[in-house]
Amino acid sequence: MIREFFSLFYSDAFLLFLQILVVTMPVWLPILLALTFWNLWIRYKRKQFILSQEMVLLEVFLPVDIKRSPKAMEAVFSAIHTGPQETTWYSRLIQGKVRPWWSFEIVSIEGHVHFYIWTRAFFRNTVESAIYGQYPEVEIHEAKNDYARLVTLVPEKTKMWGCDFGLDEPDAYPIKTYVDYGLDREGIKDEEKVDPMASFLEFFASIRKGEQLWIQIIIQQTKSTDMVNKGFPNWKKEAAKEVEKLRAESLPKDPEARFAIEPSEGTKMKIAAIERSINKHGFNAGIRGLYFADASVFNPANIPGLITSLKHYSSNNLNGFFPQRTTDFNYPWQDYNQIRETWNGRRLLEAYRKRPWFHPPYRYKPYVLNTEELATIYHFPGSVVQTPGLQRIPSKRSDAPPNLPI
Repeated sequence: MIREFFSLFYSDAFLLFLQILVVTMPVWLPILLALTFWNLWIRYKRKQFILSQEMVLLEVFLPVDIKRSPKAMEAVFSAIHTGPQETTWYSRLIQGKVRPWWSFEIVSIEGHVHFYIWTRAFFRNTVESAIYGQYPEVEIHEAKNDYARLVTLVPEKTKMWGCDFGLDEPDAYPIKTYVDYGLDREGIKDEEKVDPMASFLEFFASIRKGEQLWIQIIIQQTKSTDMVNKGFPNWKKEAAKEVEKLRAESLPKDPEARFAIEPSEGTKMKIAAIERSINKHGFNAGIRGLYFADASVFNPANIPGLITSLKHYSSNNLNGFFPQRTTDFNYPWQDYNQIRETWNGRRLLEAYRKRPWFHPPYRYKPYVLNTEELATIYHFPGSVVQTPGLQRIPSKRSDAPPNLPI
């Protein structure tokens, strides 16, 4: 068998192929080298552009009570649904400019919960104006230090577990949103509200001294050219295919049948949910979670807690989240002396600090979440959420009275 395999390299067909390859080398080799150089050049220019951008980490301080529904946060996401600097082929391919991306983060440090937003300094005013326009009572300050850079993964002293989150179903299927929970209804009483973030924040506030829980939601405006240019999902085309597929299931199996089968209520619900979802602005997105603790207090029970923290947004009939690219391994023989786990942990920690998803060296295929879905996962909760560890400011932010003496 081995002899037969090597005999292939001495066959007339293989020798003819080598001869043609050598003869045509002046044609294909320059093209191959040009394409390789072009790809390396674009990567270099994009990296140069990204490193030239000043980034800021903003912390949002919440008042004791917020009357706005998550729909207000949806307006915030709509305000930053923008993709400048990639408007022309010259800016994309020659100058290496890339559209901005943001990271919306919920962090618990020893049970104290914080809301952060990571953005380019150029867009700071855009982000702050969008938030103050919907939540005039909050306060926004630039963080003195990046919390993610204040920890160090040291074997035997600290332990870490983390993962990226993927979607169970194609992007076209939405997750369970605040609309499904009835939080979009006007005049609803606090005792009637069911905010899916309540359990999420309660878990984050429950951790002890020496422990930290981090969640970051990285987003970037989705464009119709993403599928062609970067291999990203073409959200609306995929949605149209899913709707066609669901409707085709209602057609009679017998081609001679005169009438189509009436779609089931479940199928009708799926079609309606998909069509409602694609009418909103969409973002390429990725979600990353991390649990970090001193080795002496590391609690493995917090790992399933972190995984299931996003289960409140899952729907059996539509979509939900699952962990992928975790730091650990299922079997001990896959990782001798936890060498690979430590390497994975350091890589994930570095990815979390740099907040990448759409560009090397931590480039992954994103999924699409619309403004309604994002506002469900990340919004500023009102008084219905009574989590003790949630950081609140004692009074509302307000303007100075107009009659002060000059």
